[in-house]
Amino acid sequence: MVIEDDAVFAQLLKASFEKAGHQVELQYDAELALQTLKSAPKTFDVVVVDGVMPKLTGWEFCRRIKEHPATKNLPLIMVTNKQAAADEFLSYEAGADAHLSKPFELSTVLALVEQL
Repeated sequence: MVIEDDAVFAQLLKASFEKAGHQVELQYDAELALQTLKSAPKTFDVVVVDGVMPKLTGWEFCRRIKEHPATKNLPLIMVTNKQAAADEFLSYEAGADAHLSKPFELSTVLALVEQL
């Protein structure tokens, strides 16, 4: 699952993952994605989530995923335009398994998906 409010970037990630052989569900709203994951947690192998989202931030999304028994082991990759070391720390503190600052190479996020 990719959760990203920038439609162009979301489509770019989706196309890259599909080219690598992955099935991808796009979500543009972290609250809706949270509901989807809690109702069908075993449907997804990894989640890529943007840190800066309207309504529910990616960091809060990660916290809630890690607090829920059915989704607490789901690998999470935080992607954000925030570049400070403190933001990376926030990602890991919230429960993300990896943190990438935009812009990044698509090959990097693909490798993380394969690794997790």
